[in-house]
Amino acid sequence: MRSRMRLLGAIGLVVIVALLMIGMGAVGAGNGDDVALSPGDLEFETVQVHACEDTTLNSWYPQNNYGSSTTLTLRSQNGSSPILKFDLASLLYPQDMAVASARLKIYVQSSSNALQAWVSAYAVNRPWVANEATWYRANSLTVWDEYGCNGVPVDRAETGTSEVYLSESGTWLTLDITDLVRRWLLGTLDNNGLLLKATARGSGG
Repeated sequence: MRSRMRLLGAIGLVVIVALLMIGMGAVGAGNGDDVALSPGDLEFETVQVHACEDTTLNSWYPQNNYGSSTTLTLRSQNGSSPILKFDLASLLYPQDMAVASARLKIYVQSSSNALQAWVSAYAVNRPWVANEATWYRANSLTVWDEYGCNGVPVDRAETGTSEVYLSESGTWLTLDITDLVRRWLLGTLDNNGLLLKATARGSGG
């Protein structure tokens, strides 16, 4: 289980801690449809989930695999992207529970220079293997539809989460992935994890 990740690129060197926070609550006997919950719903609880698999897809070293690395790298302008997966099987998701919210929390612990970037997450549609994935391949036998898990919609979703601004160290970033987690748990979307991408703007790009 890896919680600390190092991101390097035009946005500078950044050390972060990331985890998934899922808020769930009881809604009574239901038909399996997930619904939005109000604060008054009973038995509300928050669950923390760390990534069970992760690696970096790096266009600078497209044949390298980083599944065994203790760091992940992120470069703007499609330079490199972390790809992560969360094992939700332990949640034992019943029909009378619903996801109130799901947030990917990223703490910016340190950076090498001033940060000016916007980060978003994309649902990954193709299965991949952390110890085999590269910029070119999802696994040892499968080439990405477009290198870097950029083929839409075969590799990943076209639309990402709302962007969050990465501007300074010592702050938390929060990506709202509630809809994705609901669909993963309901089985309407295969849980192949998330791809993080950064867009640098201004002088920092």
